[in-house]
Amino acid sequence: MKNTQDLEIQLSKILINIESDIWSTQLTILTIENLINSITIFRQNDLEHFYEHFSILFNTVKNTRPRIWMIIHYISKIYDIIEDGKWKYKSIDDIYKELNKFLRKTKKEIENETCTIIWNWAKLIQENDTIFVHSPSWIVKQVLKRAAKNKTNFRVILAQQSEEKTNNMILFLQQNNIPFLVTPEFMLSNIEWEIDKMLVWGITFNSEHQFIVSAWVNAAVSEMHYAKKPVYMFLSTKKFSLWKSEAHKDHTVYKTKQVTSLDYKINPYQRVKFSHDRVDAKLFDKIITEWWELNYEKISNLYEKRYSEKEEWRKKHNM
Repeated sequence: MKNTQDLEIQLSKILINIESDIWSTQLTILTIENLINSITIFRQNDLEHFYEHFSILFNTVKNTRPRIWMIIHYISKIYDIIEDGKWKYKSIDDIYKELNKFLRKTKKEIENETCTIIWNWAKLIQENDTIFVHSPSWIVKQVLKRAAKNKTNFRVILAQQSEEKTNNMILFLQQNNIPFLVTPEFMLSNIEWEIDKMLVWGITFNSEHQFIVSAWVNAAVSEMHYAKKPVYMFLSTKKFSLWKSEAHKDHTVYKTKQVTSLDYKINPYQRVKFSHDRVDAKLFDKIITEWWELNYEKISNLYEKRYSEKEEWRKKHNM
């Protein structure tokens, strides 16, 4: 049991680190590409052996924290294909062809939708806008790059975070000739009057009608909301987390023991850090999905509809 829990913790950390750099959709594509390679390796084994190992993988992935809906959703589909294949297909080659076909089709669909998303979201950046960007990721860069290629004149105010992330984003902005200004994320009140809109990229949307976003975003969104600056949320509806949200399980908690300088007579203490934030959907002025613009009521109703449709799926996979 301990080994299983260790594996879940280790996989959670790996997924979080990759997701923070390349966005959850790109992480899903990367996962699919690696699954295609893995299935090719396991092709030499019998179907029962393959099924046994994939079951371990599926159970590990669905217990990671935070859960990434797209990855769990597609891996569950693979699990179902394999489970049905135990009776439907005569050889592992047959199931391999079916899985390979499904994975390549899924990868193409995600890539096509991502292109559509970038084009549509870039149109939200208008002439002479000053855009506040808090947590840059792969999709943030692609949208800004697309807007710049559209010859839209705009400026970025970048929230200064870790040195690596901030410098990486600065290099990107310079390479694409996008004017920008950097300010510490805790000093926004001194510059908020210059901001026209804040763009936020969501990781998922949960059953509490909250968006899961990068750490510190909640504070920035709340400040923009208080300052009456429009905040736009961008999220594909394919990222809905269609299971019951559990308190404090939409993020990972990092607990470390801190030891201060000997100059201070302070005993070691515990420092707590979180991987993600939750933000109530009501705080966003616009919620932009892959195809349409929604308000709080519409996205909540759409979520509840899809949540109901997945009831049997949750029971089957113990979600």
